[in-house]
Amino acid sequence: MAENPDDHVCLYIEILACSDLLIRDRKAQSSDPYVKVKLAGKDIHQTKTILKNLNPVFGDAEQHAFLLDCPKKQLIDNQGLLFKVKDWNRFADQDIGSIQVSAADLTKASGETMEYVLEPPSDVPKDTPVGTLTIGCWQATDAHLEKLGKDKKGLRGFVSGIQSKAHDITHKAEERMKDLGDKMHVKEFSQALTPSFMKKDEETPKPFGSAITDESEKDSEEKEVVNTEDIDEYEQKYLEEVLLVVEVVAGRNLLIGDKHSSDPYVKVMMGEDQIHKTKHILKTLNPIYTPEIGSTFLLECPATDLADQGGLNFIVKDWDRIGVNDDLGTVDVSHLNLTKATGEAMEFMIEPPKGVNTEPGEAGYLLIRCRKASKADAEFLKDPHHVPKNMFPTTTKEAASSAWASLEKQSEDAPELKVEPKTSTEEDPNLPVPDMTDSLHIRIEIVKCRNLIAADRGGTSDPYVKVKLANKDLHETKHILKTLNPLFSDETDSTFVLHCLAKDLYDAKGLQFKCKDYDRLGKSDELGTVQVPPGKIYNGKGEDLEFDIAPPKGQEGKDAGSLTIRCSATTADDHTGERKKFLGMKTPQIEVPKIAIPTMKPLTAVSEMLHLKTPVTTRSVELDEPRPLFIEIVSCRKLLGADKTGLSDPYVKIKLGKQDLHQTKHLEQTLEPIFEPRHNPYFVLDANPAEVRQEGGILLKVKDYDMFGKDDDLGEVLLEAKALYEATGEKTEVKLNPPKGKAEEAGFISFRCRPATADDRVQSRTLLGGLTGTVMPKTDYGPKDLSLLIEIVSGWRLPIADLTSSDPYVKIRIGSYDYHRTKPIKNTRDPIYTIQHQSLFILEVATKEIKDNDGITFEVKDYDFIGSNDMLGTVVVPPETILEAKGERLELQLKNKGNDAGFLAVRCRPATNYDREFLQGVTGRSKKRDFMGLNASYDRTMAPKGGGGNVLKTMFTRNNKTEHGVKKYRVRPFPDPERKADTEFMSEKQIEAEALKDSRTWLDVGSGDLGKVYCEIIGCDGLPNKDQDLGNGNKTDSFAAIVYEDVVVKTDVIDDCLSPRWLPWMQRAFIFRMMHPSSNLNICVFDYDPGFAGDHDICGRVSIDLANLVPGTEYVLRYKLYENSAYEEREPKGILMVRLRMELKGQKDMLMSYLQYPGPQFFVNVKSAKDFDLVRQTVGGRQDLTSYSTKTIGLYVEELTGYSEITYYISDTIVSLLFWREQVKMFGIWVPLHSLVLFLSAIILAERPTLYPAFYFFSLGWSILAVGYWRNNSSNPWDKTQTAFGLLTALITGVSIHGPPKKIGAHEKEEESKAEQKAIRDKREKLNKQREEVSKAQVALAQEHQSQMSQVGEQSANTDISTNAGGVSLDPLKVVLYPLQLYLGLACRTLRLVKNVLIWDEPYVAFILTFVFFGIGFVLLFVPWLFLFRWTSRLIAWGLLGPHMKLADIYWYRDFENMSEEEQAQQIRDGFTAQLDAARALAAQARIDNERAIKLKDIKKELYGKFVTWVPVLSFERFPDVPLHSSSAQPYTPPENQSRAIPERVAGQHLVGDMIPRIMDLDDPGMEVSEEAKKND
Repeated sequence: MAENPDDHVCLYIEILACSDLLIRDRKAQSSDPYVKVKLAGKDIHQTKTILKNLNPVFGDAEQHAFLLDCPKKQLIDNQGLLFKVKDWNRFADQDIGSIQVSAADLTKASGETMEYVLEPPSDVPKDTPVGTLTIGCWQATDAHLEKLGKDKKGLRGFVSGIQSKAHDITHKAEERMKDLGDKMHVKEFSQALTPSFMKKDEETPKPFGSAITDESEKDSEEKEVVNTEDIDEYEQKYLEEVLLVVEVVAGRNLLIGDKHSSDPYVKVMMGEDQIHKTKHILKTLNPIYTPEIGSTFLLECPATDLADQGGLNFIVKDWDRIGVNDDLGTVDVSHLNLTKATGEAMEFMIEPPKGVNTEPGEAGYLLIRCRKASKADAEFLKDPHHVPKNMFPTTTKEAASSAWASLEKQSEDAPELKVEPKTSTEEDPNLPVPDMTDSLHIRIEIVKCRNLIAADRGGTSDPYVKVKLANKDLHETKHILKTLNPLFSDETDSTFVLHCLAKDLYDAKGLQFKCKDYDRLGKSDELGTVQVPPGKIYNGKGEDLEFDIAPPKGQEGKDAGSLTIRCSATTADDHTGERKKFLGMKTPQIEVPKIAIPTMKPLTAVSEMLHLKTPVTTRSVELDEPRPLFIEIVSCRKLLGADKTGLSDPYVKIKLGKQDLHQTKHLEQTLEPIFEPRHNPYFVLDANPAEVRQEGGILLKVKDYDMFGKDDDLGEVLLEAKALYEATGEKTEVKLNPPKGKAEEAGFISFRCRPATADDRVQSRTLLGGLTGTVMPKTDYGPKDLSLLIEIVSGWRLPIADLTSSDPYVKIRIGSYDYHRTKPIKNTRDPIYTIQHQSLFILEVATKEIKDNDGITFEVKDYDFIGSNDMLGTVVVPPETILEAKGERLELQLKNKGNDAGFLAVRCRPATNYDREFLQGVTGRSKKRDFMGLNASYDRTMAPKGGGGNVLKTMFTRNNKTEHGVKKYRVRPFPDPERKADTEFMSEKQIEAEALKDSRTWLDVGSGDLGKVYCEIIGCDGLPNKDQDLGNGNKTDSFAAIVYEDVVVKTDVIDDCLSPRWLPWMQRAFIFRMMHPSSNLNICVFDYDPGFAGDHDICGRVSIDLANLVPGTEYVLRYKLYENSAYEEREPKGILMVRLRMELKGQKDMLMSYLQYPGPQFFVNVKSAKDFDLVRQTVGGRQDLTSYSTKTIGLYVEELTGYSEITYYISDTIVSLLFWREQVKMFGIWVPLHSLVLFLSAIILAERPTLYPAFYFFSLGWSILAVGYWRNNSSNPWDKTQTAFGLLTALITGVSIHGPPKKIGAHEKEEESKAEQKAIRDKREKLNKQREEVSKAQVALAQEHQSQMSQVGEQSANTDISTNAGGVSLDPLKVVLYPLQLYLGLACRTLRLVKNVLIWDEPYVAFILTFVFFGIGFVLLFVPWLFLFRWTSRLIAWGLLGPHMKLADIYWYRDFENMSEEEQAQQIRDGFTAQLDAARALAAQARIDNERAIKLKDIKKELYGKFVTWVPVLSFERFPDVPLHSSSAQPYTPPENQSRAIPERVAGQHLVGDMIPRIMDLDDPGMEVSEEAKKND
């Protein structure tokens, strides 16, 4: 028989496995796959996710198999099923691949497995393999249903049940159809109810009651359709096909999701499937949704699906740009409401989200409307190209306004509610009064509050209620978010039991209920107080008692709302509300104990409260039978006061005879201690019962702790052995016996005792006499699913705990368990914790533990060597803040006994594997691990080959030989590994030729991204012999050290050679990454001294300015080496030859890097003092100018006096300008251009003197340009610098600022340059002679004047101002002279920098400064100076000097004079409020910058070494190093037919980021550095 497309198919499909899936998680190199199955665009099944697996196997049939029951035509029309394999992500899932399985494959399958190749998604190239999917398909049977876990007796039973139900409905319908003239056959009706997969091949009749018909079909069916109004819900469910138009009209009075409002949208769900979502509307609590924002949608589904899901679920949510969208409430609309709707507006009350308790209607209302859809509606809504339109007779706004208006009218017409009178807070004298010695046991329930004061910005509060008895906290509810009408329940700890004496209750005049607003950070706000009289509490019968709330201070007269409670009598065994306190959870609830009794009376069962795994049983035991006991010290009350304050610091000691078994921690300043788990109140007694009986029992001694001296006794009680071993865990209170010599009452102590279980033995310690005490086991919160990196950043304004300061440290705990503690920092109130103080740690806990303990507690304490550490302040960070933190800086207000106690800054974020590796490898006890390969990198750069320094080896090693009349030298430190025989000995010419070849090994170092500097140390000539004292042919063991920005490297060591050459196979070639274009390349040649022979001896150094080098040019440069750069009279110590080349990233980037503020700071860390001295001398020369020395002071003075030479240049410039001498060469002709410009400027200023400010700045810029022109007009090609025009062109167009590669020959223009330098030198000497002649003439004139005055008898002063030879040493004057040395050094460095900028040794800075001056001058051209001067003068004259100032004196200034000094000071402070705020903001930022610098410094010490050297960015050289005339340059051409060696990469010491900074390595693909991180660094 032919297949009928109208048949149904019932298939059992199982998703078996996938293989070779596409990698979507790059970091994990895996994926988290799951499979989703779709039919006609709708999800019909989804498997579970299998984490981190590219070959998942789906084995659980209940999760990965499903039953497909649908019309065969539907399966064919949709070309089968779509299987989509997706990768799960926390925020957005990604497609891995998909496959469309045809209907033929599915319907013809008979149980065989089918494997399909997945097609790649749209974001992956089509040819990329993305994996395969394997499925199995069967015709559904009973076994398959059982495998799926269906609650049916097999497939046949399921079908027969439906058929029997259809048979019953057929009989019912048969009678109803008699009136219709049997228009529809009963057989057809029965067939309509038969499940589709059980129909036979005969033609299926037309569906009954079809919902989509055209007009003609409706007319014909109206005569034939059965009236189904009386058919029950089951029949209706299987008779109809649902096709509806649904519209979300509006919302009213929604909850506040943001600070003041919400951004609401509506999501429509049917079961677990989302079928529609509107767009959000910004900032409103009364949204009106229109078709343009998606208010209308088409609901098309089988009636069975809609009925099975119970209708639609409308979820109202608040849209947030960042984070999870908040729930505002839900509305469930039943399927009957939807199917019977005819288009009218329907209002539904919104149910509030979980955790928000509100009165009915406070979550708002939602308005929707619905009607059956026509075929035209369906076609229109399905077409995405149609413009949205209203599908109802009235618009959305009209429907909303009319509906709200009718509802308001209904509420106005409704009868007025009768308001119950509130309970008075006055005591009723007619109420019964108990005996004052009675013990009261009253259950109190806090029901609700109404119309509370709004304490938050959003117009709501987060209220909770605290209950007090005579200033003692009894109970506290949990807070409820964002409501003024909270409803309290068991989930919010609404109920507690009051156990107290009647006298205590009546003396306190009842209970005080305080309503408060919870704040996450800071103190909770008061909302009001209710004092409930004792009579109302004692006589309560469980009815609602509503009291008016008295407003807090400052809001008197304001309506603070009402509080409703219930009170009822209970028994002594009722201890509702105690559990959280006992388990150590954060709640201020305490218990007021009952009256003391001399015997042990049970109160409550501890096994129930602890949920012990091992049940506690009671039985009669023999005292000789070994049996451990669990003892808990609960609380004490009415203790004796032992201190001067009238209070005590009590603790409890447990003794057996004379042996101390256990001791709790003491509580400070209280007579009513309650021992929490952190006070160590738990103890397991393992003593033999016979021993306990022999000692008479266990002695509990309550004592007062004293830091100095003996602790005072407060009382004691002996617990008999028999009573202890028969106890079952009930709370017992006994009376304490007073200490000797005191007759007054000593108070009471409460404890629990029961047999110990295995769960009690977790952490034990050995005590005296072999007895064992244990601490209560930590609560099991499940697996540790949370890993957090926490940093203690700093504290400030901490209290003083010692004489003048504190020694603060921070302790971190959750609940009562400590997790971490920093090291203390001595003598400071503003500590900054670094990695040396253990400021960083990884906290691995269960999320539930943090939430159950209300967050993480940070305690700041003062460390004391003797005695207990004082508490400085505490703060609790809520779980929400901890879990949402992403590493931002959290500033927390510390509290101590309710008072402000300074601030604490912390950071927190999820921990990474890099964090764990860092903390284990760098800060762990074992630092032998090579973290990130830093030890290997240090050895690679700082431990070169060669350099033994062995005298005996030098004596007996032959370093040269003669072959064929040619003298050859041993190649040191080692020959070419590829040509050992040919390169062991080489002639001088061979070595020289080999040295100029390209290097084979390169070391790529540094952290910058502006460009690369290729540097090769070729060799040296004429070095001094630093080892001549050793004799026997020993000579300098040469090596070169290079410091550039944040790196230091060394070449190999060449032994016993004064003219060394480093050959291509040696370590001599380096690639430096550039971070700043002004950084100098500092090179220093040393004599190598091994081991502990002392520091390396400096031969000479050079600082190479790279700013004027042209990219693409290869330079071979020769420099004279000098030991110092600050001495004017200095001798060269040899010649250094280097080969340099630069590659720049972008010309404009070089200039823009100067505009970044703050600029980079470079420091180099090394591990040894020997290497530190090497780096310091490489950067600054042999003389340590930072240490105190009179020689250094003289050097600075000599340098400052040398700057007087500038007067020569100024006088020469003035002469040239005045007399119009040659100044600028234009078209081969010297033109006095500067004189012409000065002349024209003077003419303009003479006529318009208001232009003086503008021309002043113009003249500054012009002067710098003139100096730059003079520099570039020099004959020496190595003395030229970049031009302002070239820099401006690069800034505007991005074209190279250097021009094409240059070619400079050796000794080019050497004669002209020497002649030019000689002319300058002769002119300077001539001017010096003239100055000496003038000085001599002035001295002679003074002597002549003195002799003439002495002849007329005048007595001249006889004061000796000369310094006595051999006077007192200057060393005692270090206190005065060393600060002077520092100031002189600062002045010299400043003048060097100014000089280098003016003469264009710093071309980028000079260029920026020039155009800043020109820009200021241009702006000042348009300033109306005359207008400003005139009106300023008028304002001063008329505003401050007129007769009206008399009135100001009478009405203002005299009032100020009549104020007290305090009032005057306060007014002055008020006037400076804005300045103070700005100053505080600057101070706060400075503190943060200081924290970051100190933390970074300590981390760099851990990573790279503790010795730090500052490397300046700009040049502070007094005498810049200029290449010799024998240097050369030529365009760089890469060598042909030679594969260039791949450089070995060593990252620099530049760190970026907060908490645990990362090493900035731009070649690391996983290293992504934001601009903000670079700025922070």
